[in-house]
Amino acid sequence: MAVELFTSFDQQCDASGDPMSGALVYAYDVGTTTLKTVYSDTALTVTAANPVVCDSAGRHDIRYIATGSYKIVVKTSAGVTVYTRDNVDGRVPGGSALAIANGGTAATTAGAALSNLGGATAAELATISASVAALAGQLASVEKTHIATGTTAQRPATPVEGDFRRNTTTARWEGYVAAWENFITATELPSIITRQILTSGTAATYTRPSGVQKIIVKMIAGGAGGGGATANNGANGTNTIFNSIEAAAGIAGLAAGNVGGLGGSAGSGSASLRIAGSPGGFGGAVNSGGTVAFGGLGAVGIFGMGGGRGGITAVAATNAPANSGAGGGGGGTGASAGSGGGAGEYVEIEITSPSATYTYTVGTGGAGGAAGGAAGGNGGSGIIIVEEYYR
Repeated sequence: MAVELFTSFDQQCDASGDPMSGALVYAYDVGTTTLKTVYSDTALTVTAANPVVCDSAGRHDIRYIATGSYKIVVKTSAGVTVYTRDNVDGRVPGGSALAIANGGTAATTAGAALSNLGGATAAELATISASVAALAGQLASVEKTHIATGTTAQRPATPVEGDFRRNTTTARWEGYVAAWENFITATELPSIITRQILTSGTAATYTRPSGVQKIIVKMIAGGAGGGGATANNGANGTNTIFNSIEAAAGIAGLAAGNVGGLGGSAGSGSASLRIAGSPGGFGGAVNSGGTVAFGGLGAVGIFGMGGGRGGITAVAATNAPANSGAGGGGGGTGASAGSGGGAGEYVEIEITSPSATYTYTVGTGGAGGAAGGAAGGNGGSGIIIVEEYYR
């Protein structure tokens, strides 16, 4: 295979741009002073002189060397070097086809080029055309377009993201995104999210409805009771528990002018969210100026207000609302007052692959302190709300 010397197409000129009569063109192996064999034909059978001598216009006849890169040195007729070019790319061999790796087809006819590039034959194109025409007819139909339909066992062995089909085993539409997932149809929309509200129960059982793929549990522990006005502390609430994860109950209010009961916090188990319960209000006392002592307000829970406080005369505090997790108010006589009970801790749990059943306990509210001048209010019981998600 042969390549042409690039000087075969150039006029050799000096620095002033004047043609160099009798200029000498030497061809060497790359990076050496080893002269290459130069030929006058593409078959590389007729050798020619090296250096190649230019005519009076600085041009010479076309000359060939074997395929590959080379080095060129151009000198004047007196042997003075004008310029050197090394690592000249031999490029495409003369009379040959450009290789596919170099952006060509490695062929000199259209048919061979098509074959080399893996193009479809006329017969294959005809088959494709017929298939496209048939498919276009189906897609253009005003009656229907049929989507792949089959059993679970007939799913593709190696699905890719974006695949979708009708599953006759589950009677559902499904699509593939990392895993096969069901589509929600119009008739299923009302049941995308359901919920169960659990207001009581000890070691009771929650049962997951069929088709639920995830649940979010929202719960609050029982609030504490408020303290009596002059005696008798309130009682703590009890913890709310779901699947051994606990929300901590509120702490009882105290009698006779003490700080309010603390809110529940840091219950056991791993949860998505924990919010400590708020503390109950301070149980006041008569100061030197004669200011009347009021009972402490019950702590506010996530789901409701706390119990009201006792007043100027011997008045019992009010109870917190049921299932609020709030604290009961402190009793007051005007001269002495109990503090409010603390609220239960609020907890959220997200379970992405729920079991069929879970045990749970809804915390109870703590009792208010018995009348010691005036009774404290009862704390509110807890609650569990289970949101159920279908996919």
